[in-house]
Amino acid sequence: MKDASKTMVQLALAEGREVDLQPSGIAAVGEVPWGTHFCQLYATKQDLADILVPYFQVGLERNELCIWVTSPPFTVDEAWERLARAVPDIDSYRERGRIKIVPHTEWYLAGGSFDQDRLLKGWVEQLDSALCRGCAGMRVSGDFSWLERSDWQRLVEYEAAVDAAIGQHRMLALCTYCLERRTAAEIVDVVRNHRFALLRREGAWEAIPNGSHGDVSRRRQAEQALRESEARYRSLFKHANDVILLLELVPGEYPVIRDANQAALDALGYARDELIGQPISVVEAAELPEAVIRQRECRTLDSGEGMFEVLHRRKDGSVFPVEAAMTEISIGEKRLAISIERDLTERKQAENALRASREELRNLAAHLQQIAESERKTIAREIHDELGQAMTALKMDLAALANSVGDNLEALNKIRSASKLVNSTIKAVQRLQSELRPNMLDDLGLGETLRWQLAEFGKRAKMACSISISANLEPLDEGVSIAVFRVCQEALTNVARHAAASSVQVDLRQEDGNLVLEVRDDGKGIEPPQIQSATSFGLLGMRERAVALGGDLEVWGAPDRGTTVVLTIPLAPARGAR
Repeated sequence: MKDASKTMVQLALAEGREVDLQPSGIAAVGEVPWGTHFCQLYATKQDLADILVPYFQVGLERNELCIWVTSPPFTVDEAWERLARAVPDIDSYRERGRIKIVPHTEWYLAGGSFDQDRLLKGWVEQLDSALCRGCAGMRVSGDFSWLERSDWQRLVEYEAAVDAAIGQHRMLALCTYCLERRTAAEIVDVVRNHRFALLRREGAWEAIPNGSHGDVSRRRQAEQALRESEARYRSLFKHANDVILLLELVPGEYPVIRDANQAALDALGYARDELIGQPISVVEAAELPEAVIRQRECRTLDSGEGMFEVLHRRKDGSVFPVEAAMTEISIGEKRLAISIERDLTERKQAENALRASREELRNLAAHLQQIAESERKTIAREIHDELGQAMTALKMDLAALANSVGDNLEALNKIRSASKLVNSTIKAVQRLQSELRPNMLDDLGLGETLRWQLAEFGKRAKMACSISISANLEPLDEGVSIAVFRVCQEALTNVARHAAASSVQVDLRQEDGNLVLEVRDDGKGIEPPQIQSATSFGLLGMRERAVALGGDLEVWGAPDRGTTVVLTIPLAPARGAR
């Protein structure tokens, strides 16, 4: 493959064109792909014939439409005569319209002037007609020896346009220039706008590739990619459902709106000319302090992007929340940002509804807990008053009966057995009463009640227990005392059921205006999935008690290092606490 052929193939591949090689008929060139635009720099009439005759001869043999636009040194008749020497049946091709030889005055200067648009349209029409008639493609040649220097710039522009457009067509174009009629600067212009140039050196024709054409090709690819990217951006900008604003970032000031899509205009209620050029403060519901503006700037500059929630004000005065995602871009010396904004109205409404629902559920849970505590208190009192008194009376009656039976051992043994049963029942009643609602919580306070609770737990669980209570505890509200007692009760129950621990430590202290209860064990340790499990009803109940008082519950553990439960309740009334 000739060097010129290789160059043309590489350029075609770089431009994404199909590589369908066609013989050029020129020995120095070889095969070239469709869409090749090249030139010949000749000195004599014979130089011109040496290249053009075989060029058109191969085109005729390959069923292509051939068009030769002549100017001196060749007349139309001389061109026919030269072709006839190489192609004996040239008249047959001529009659079938397969080859046309026209003077430059009837093609380049038709209508009296050199019109680039007319010429480009004419070439395309000739090609389309040829393809419709079954031709494989079209090869053309035009000579520009006739051109005056005053028209040179228009020719340069025309050649550049041909070179840019021809790559998409089944067409070869060979432009010929007489070296004697062109200056060195004009020769440079010629070579720049062709893929390669044919030049005779030391008696042989050489194809000299345009070294800059690869850069031109890459530039055109980049320009095409940029156009496609811009088209995609414009389509997204135009049809996106989200608000999109193009903002110019002005240091220390509000960004200026430079463009807005239709969704933005619809959402804000402005016409385009009312919005473009205005500071973003026009659509913001509240004037922002300079510090906030700078903070936004810094966040966007540091990472190239920023996320904000802001309130926008429509033209009619109504306000709606948006989430704005800003990405900085630079165009020349301007700092711009694309702000894509989503209306948060529905999301905020849903969040508020969810928050209200949770609030209602917590209020209901707190109310149910109050009812449960009230019922426990009532049941505990009735057990103490009714069952407790009955057991005490029964015990006294058994003692009196024992005194009346004298030495009847059998009766005494039965009475003693009944007395033991009554005593164990009394203890069970007292324990049940204490678990329902220990009287000492009202009589002695939370600290002593926790001491008793832990002592009873240690006896039942056969576990070493210790408690630390700070001396500076303030008198507590009944609701706080009950909540702390129940959380401690549930935490100890979990230790007994799940921890496999040998000891447990309870701390009750007051710090930083909060009441803190901490329960630690040395067992196997709770795992994170259990802490967040929706079926850990004991933990859920403890959390709800904490939240109801404006507090917080933390639980953590480590394998074989135990579990810690920390309840924190503010002693001063917390906003929103019940």
